Amino acid sequence: MITKEKKSKIGKKSRAAGKRFELSVRKELESRGWIVCKWTNTVIFDNNGNGKLEPAKSKYNPFLKRIISEGAGWPDYIGIRRNKKFFNFFDVIGIESKMNIKTGLDYEERKKAVFYLNHKIFNNLYIAYKEKNGRKTIIKYINIIKKYPKLI
Repeated sequence: MITKEKKSKIGKKSRAAGKRFELSVRKELESRGWIVCKWTNTVIFDNNGNGKLEPAKSKYNPFLKRIISEGAGWPDYIGIRRNKKFFNFFDVIGIESKMNIKTGLDYEERKKAVFYLNHKIFNNLYIAYKEKNGRKTIIKYINIIKKYPKLI
């Protein structure tokens, strides 16, 4: 049986690994020529199902008396790059990092994805996941529309 302390240690390691993966996704996108920023907004749905884009709430730890994360929005990052065909236009994408692609997006995340795409906030949304190739870890990207074709 797993004790509460062991669960706490497992959770800490898991969150740290997720943070490291997010940073590796950011560095990899920047190496491809994208300007990457942390997305600090999220979609809040009311009782009628209408969505509204709002700043994400910061997570605060009252015991340490400090902010843990500043506005953890969905998706994790926004990527901006000048369009290669039409120089006066920009491509804007949203990137969500997932350690395990098999878990996919939950219901709330799929609703938010539909909102972003229908309101044309992002050109595309991608899920970044890692795939093992022997000892090496490769970052792969999948378009949310291709993973969930019934979404839109």
